[in-house]
Amino acid sequence: MNAYILRVSDMSWICSSQTLSSTIPINAWESLADDLRRMPGVVREYLRSWGSSDTLEMNELHTIDRIVNRFLPFVRIKGAIVNSQNDTALSMLVKLFEEKGGGELLLPLADQLWRSYLKGEQPKRAGIVLDLLAQSLTVVDLPNDSLRLRYLAADPQGGSDYFDRTAKARRPPVLVASSERGELTGIYRDLRTGEAWNLDSLRGRLVLLDFWTTWCYYCLEDIGLLKHLVEQFGGKVTLISVCSDALTRTADLSSAGKFVRDHSITYMALWDDSTRSITERFDVSKLGYPRKFLIDSSGRLLVHPREIGRKYVTLEEVTAYLSMLH
Repeated sequence: MNAYILRVSDMSWICSSQTLSSTIPINAWESLADDLRRMPGVVREYLRSWGSSDTLEMNELHTIDRIVNRFLPFVRIKGAIVNSQNDTALSMLVKLFEEKGGGELLLPLADQLWRSYLKGEQPKRAGIVLDLLAQSLTVVDLPNDSLRLRYLAADPQGGSDYFDRTAKARRPPVLVASSERGELTGIYRDLRTGEAWNLDSLRGRLVLLDFWTTWCYYCLEDIGLLKHLVEQFGGKVTLISVCSDALTRTADLSSAGKFVRDHSITYMALWDDSTRSITERFDVSKLGYPRKFLIDSSGRLLVHPREIGRKYVTLEEVTAYLSMLH
């Protein structure tokens, strides 16, 4: 196993829905699956050799270990489908849906499985898989029109009507309130004006927290999208963006302020304080940037109804949620 592959960026790319949706030959898939099964052992060996030192490399290895171990159950389902063990794959798929996680990884597997059942002339089994999708994935995960087409493909005569009468009503809400609270306290400096800003003033509001850094390409891409969000939904939600460069030590207050001015950021942009960090409060350093959290007027985190272990939200989920608010 080449140490070059032991990078978070590489493993995030490998352990993705693109890999699960691939149509590579059986022998190539089995070779990849075997490498992935061996990966946790390789990571543990590296960690043992470095002892208890706290380094960037060790943190990356721990992250890789989490990524791979989360991915392995999906690898097993893919292996069952590749080897035409459809009922075994269905049993494992149902279990993972019940565990409420990994929707973006379950969708390509479910798609392969219901099509495999159709190919084997088992339309009722295909329908079971589609019903799993309907009752588990939100309209952001899988839009209604796309799901309708799947039902129609599985049952050209009655699939569309069945979706309208039954499956559509089973779709879960985009986001639901969790039992976990998002703590919005503390005074931070506004990068636009240089003035102090108290997060306590947000009590009773619906708040979108956006964590970003000046060096993050995807954060830069988000700026235009966030401006549009504020223009469209500014009356429903308060956007608070938090620059986390103080934690990553990649920019100072002055350069972060220049970044905000250069990119014409008009929404609230706060400079985090490493001594009382809101970035650390939301554990963003381990999750990566950009990262967003939606907090309701009662101070509760809004989360995906199925992926309850994921406390952050996507911009697509926020937009869909806000669109449905009266």
